[in-house]
Amino acid sequence: MKIYNSIFILFILINIIHNVYSESLLWVDTTNTRSFMDPLGWTPQQQPSASDYTTINNNAQVFEKDNNINVASILLEGSSSLSLENGETAAKNINLKSTSSIQFSKMFTDTFDFYGSSKMIIEEGAILANNSDHKILNVGFYDNSQFYSNCVSCGILYFGTNFIFNNESSLNLAGTVLGPLSDSVYIFNHQSKSKLSKIQISPTYASTEFIFKDNSSGSVSEVFDNSIFLVNSSFFGVRYGILMHDQTKMYVDNNAWFLSYTGYISRVRDLEISNSGYIGNSGDFYSEGNFLNINSFGIIESIPGNLHLNATLTTLNSGTARSLNGSIHIYKKVVGKLAYFHINGGNLFIHPQSNTSLTDSHIYIREGGRAYVSQDATLILERTTFNNEGGTITTNGSIIVTPSSSILNEKDFFIQSSIISTNKNSDIPLDNKGSINLNAVNNNIQNSNLNNNIYDDSSASGSSSNNKKDIRLEVNIKNTGSIKVDKNHNVYIKNYQQSGGNSSFVFDNSNINSNETIKFDNGTIHGNGTFGNSLDQNSGQLGSRNETISIDINGNYTLNTTGSILIKIESEQDYSKINILNDADIKGNIEIKVSKHLINQENKELNIIKYSNLNSNGFNSVKFKTYDPASGDEEDQEENNCLKSSTTKSSFSVLVGCGKKSLSGGAIAGIVIGCAVGVIAVVSIIHYRSRIALKLRHSSIAMKLTTMKANK
Repeated sequence: MKIYNSIFILFILINIIHNVYSESLLWVDTTNTRSFMDPLGWTPQQQPSASDYTTINNNAQVFEKDNNINVASILLEGSSSLSLENGETAAKNINLKSTSSIQFSKMFTDTFDFYGSSKMIIEEGAILANNSDHKILNVGFYDNSQFYSNCVSCGILYFGTNFIFNNESSLNLAGTVLGPLSDSVYIFNHQSKSKLSKIQISPTYASTEFIFKDNSSGSVSEVFDNSIFLVNSSFFGVRYGILMHDQTKMYVDNNAWFLSYTGYISRVRDLEISNSGYIGNSGDFYSEGNFLNINSFGIIESIPGNLHLNATLTTLNSGTARSLNGSIHIYKKVVGKLAYFHINGGNLFIHPQSNTSLTDSHIYIREGGRAYVSQDATLILERTTFNNEGGTITTNGSIIVTPSSSILNEKDFFIQSSIISTNKNSDIPLDNKGSINLNAVNNNIQNSNLNNNIYDDSSASGSSSNNKKDIRLEVNIKNTGSIKVDKNHNVYIKNYQQSGGNSSFVFDNSNINSNETIKFDNGTIHGNGTFGNSLDQNSGQLGSRNETISIDINGNYTLNTTGSILIKIESEQDYSKINILNDADIKGNIEIKVSKHLINQENKELNIIKYSNLNSNGFNSVKFKTYDPASGDEEDQEENNCLKSSTTKSSFSVLVGCGKKSLSGGAIAGIVIGCAVGVIAVVSIIHYRSRIALKLRHSSIAMKLTTMKANK
């Protein structure tokens, strides 16, 4: 208890001593320009000390040169001014009012307050926190107060939490480094205006945030004249906007975070993000300078704003560009090595005339994300993976791939242009587990409400073209999903293999060419067009139960025992046809679905499959079905006189129909005439025979009379 009482008494004594030795000094010499440390300028007349509270007013002009100042506080008002050169100034509190101004080289303080059009000017100096552990320093600008800093190379402003600009106050910096020492917030309220010129913003130790509120500077902070933003190991936030002019530069380094909220950052001339630095953008971010470098695990992300990469050269060396429900726009040249693009529910737009080259890199389209390669744009993938894991890819420009690259599609892939390999002998996989549509117009992207003509789909070829369009896919396609080729196309595929029971390949009046045999292990293939090489069907179904097909195979055709062909016959003119240029090796099954209206008609032989030579005994089984075109009802049928199949060395045909022939009018007339002729012939014969018999009878009587006469 005695110890606590002693401490309390000591505390009281300290305060008494402080009050005894603390003075309030008032500057009284308003006619002469005197030194701050001159006792004659003060009342009481004494040299200011560390415990003194000083006030300078009434247009007084005070200076100090080459000496250090250490006082408790400094208050300037009434248009007075204080100029401090070379030495160091320490004051716990500094207040400027009524158009007063202060100019100094280096200032140690805890709080600044500026009122009534007052000014603070720093030249070749710095403002530092007035304590060793860098406690919070509050700076407030009110009314029409102004802050000026002009330093060729060394101006440093170290601020703390509250750096507030109110009313018509403004921040004017040139050649100055802003280096907050603790969690800092730059708040621009009301009609405040700021102009940052030739500055360096370097919040090395702290989290820094620029907040522009109300109508401050039109909600935009402007940066001029080769200024540099250095965000190092800290947090730096911007609300509403920063407009960067001239050759300004921005560096985000060493785990620093730079966040742009609802506004925009425009005309960033040069930008570098490195050493796990991070830029997150929720508004519009425009990179328009000579370079944008994202290095050493640096990240730039749209969350969910727009990143406009319009620098002459954008590089990603072990860097990442991400979009979370936002958009990344590439307008010029992007070079990436060990780079990552993550598009999660957002967009990646590669614009016309742009060139994106990625080496040992990865592109991931996920969760409804979209990637669009515009016409006249180029995407080069060197030992790079391009994975669509739940979004949409549309390519209307060129994709160039090198060995060890790969493409994976698990959702929607609209291919409107070619995929070219730099090595025609390499095996570059395109693994399709989703849906691929060759040259289909992607209505989802075409109808999207995107900003200011981001791209033009008007030149994309649609399915209405009368001329066949060439698409080269110089990759090995493994299809376990679905592929649809729109009407009138020449499609070259280096290698094609289809597997999976739900896989499908559908084409419409198109040519499918390959230097290798098309491998068809499962699923379905149907449509109309030509395979430019051999087709090897191990299993699955060639043809359709629901529509007629017409397929030409300009090579050999092999059908193994587990495979089948589906044929539909709607009429004598409309039925499925398969023409094989060379040999056929058929060992599987065939199912023939016939309209029931053909059964009662006259027998008709239809050549279903033609080939040059049959190298097998034909189908293992032939099954017939009839269907009602009106109701769609089907019924199994046994092979009979009305439904028969025939296999020869050159064709497989079906004999359909068992109805009797009806007689025409000419046939009936012929029968009548024939019958009449027959009757006449019969009557003539009977008449002729009667005459002969009568004649013979007469002859016999005459002979008998002659004999009787002789005997007499």
